Amino acid sequence: MNKKHLKEQRAKLEKTKNVLMQKSMEQRSYKEQKAIDEMNDQIRSIDIQLKSFKAETRKVEVNNMDKNIEQRKALEGFIRTKECRNLNTSNGGAVIPTSISEQIVEKLDETAPLFGRVNKLTPVNGNLEILKEKEVGQAGFFGEGADLDISDFEFEKVKLEQRRAGTVVQLTQKLVNDSGIDIVDYANNILVRRLAKTLDRAMILGKTEKEEFEGLVNAPEECEVNPLGLEVTIDDYMNTLNAMHPTLQDKAIWVMSRTEFNRISLKKDNLGNFYLTRDIIDGKPQYRLFGCEVCVSDDMAEVEDVQAYLVNVEEAFGGIIKKDMELKHINADTKNALRGSVTMILDVYADVKIKNEQAIKVLKTTA
Repeated sequence: MNKKHLKEQRAKLEKTKNVLMQKSMEQRSYKEQKAIDEMNDQIRSIDIQLKSFKAETRKVEVNNMDKNIEQRKALEGFIRTKECRNLNTSNGGAVIPTSISEQIVEKLDETAPLFGRVNKLTPVNGNLEILKEKEVGQAGFFGEGADLDISDFEFEKVKLEQRRAGTVVQLTQKLVNDSGIDIVDYANNILVRRLAKTLDRAMILGKTEKEEFEGLVNAPEECEVNPLGLEVTIDDYMNTLNAMHPTLQDKAIWVMSRTEFNRISLKKDNLGNFYLTRDIIDGKPQYRLFGCEVCVSDDMAEVEDVQAYLVNVEEAFGGIIKKDMELKHINADTKNALRGSVTMILDVYADVKIKNEQAIKVLKTTA
């Protein structure tokens, strides 16, 4: 029995025992008192098992912490001296340890607001195919003894491939040699800032023919919502929200340019209240329009004929990311030697594609 089941069983026993103990000792029957004693014995037994689970978990955490420290020291040694003694290597590079690789992916998710929302799978080998409903089929009412019509449902496949996204980090030899600098964290932070911007840009502008993600610009015509008048008003935003199925609206976000955000932020209702509301979530300001979070992207300025996107990223996109990131250390070439620098190249293989067009609505600009 696992920890969760033990806790549930304990809570159930406590609840039953408390009901019986509402009676005083004089009012309880022999059977009721016996049941209370048996439940107390069972609760004590469960507590012992939970305690052993806790001790085992602490032991695993300590072992993992020791392993992470060893992996971190090995990677730092690779960056400083190009020594790969405790790292897996290939083609002159080092495969980043799993614990640090997971930290990079986690930071990418935090720094890239669109890419971070994609549900990402981790295939063991090769590409990954996701089934997408093309035709659900139909049901109907039939009389007694009548045959039901056969209505097949159809699927089409969305193939997630491994597209290479990479960044180059140049560190001065002085910085690398400085033992007081956490060189692993420093390199990771530079990598994350650069890679996050690239991945989020691909979420909007990416095209598969350019070996990029399948971005929002690839949304089909069925996703488009045209303005009601000669200019895009706040009513058009409500119309766009209404065009999306209510079950998909819960985690939907608006994606718009800084210019459009500034324009919408000044809009007020008849009572003088701003349509755009501002909250503080985890110490950071967050804006919402009709209950949906607003994501401002500078890349939207390059999208033609689109005022804003309303997208439930979790439902609209499918993604994969390979955790086996590889770091290449280049310091023996003439350019680096003359500069006194070390070049670090990090590759990550990922892909994102549209799998549910119903979770995307495109508010078009006026003609």
